[in-house]
Amino acid sequence: MKGAPKRGIGKTLRRMRETKGLTLKKVEAQTGIGVSHLSQIENDLRNINVDKLEKLAACYGCEVTDFFPHRGRARTDVSQLKPLTPAQQEVMRAMEDKEVARHLIEQARMHRLFKRSEARRRSRP
Repeated sequence: MKGAPKRGIGKTLRRMRETKGLTLKKVEAQTGIGVSHLSQIENDLRNINVDKLEKLAACYGCEVTDFFPHRGRARTDVSQLKPLTPAQQEVMRAMEDKEVARHLIEQARMHRLFKRSEARRRSRP
């Protein structure tokens, strides 16, 4: 689907960076995420993983969950964005709640740590 606009958190990330008075170069120096990569993320041309979100949150002096919509904001009708399964739609709605987002991010972090420990365990003689 070339040319179809993606919806992501790029605008939020750019707004937060600009609010802090940071240039892409300054963010790169603090996070190690390249200027080109940051620009692509802010323009929703590239996805971002939890590790990078955590680095940006530390750089901007906020929590990762601050990058996601909060309850009380206008809810986007996710079914209009692209075809999603009912389970995916529920996850999208749940992401509007900061506590749920924090929980999902923590689950992803724990899963990543588990995978690393399993890989280390398997590589031992």
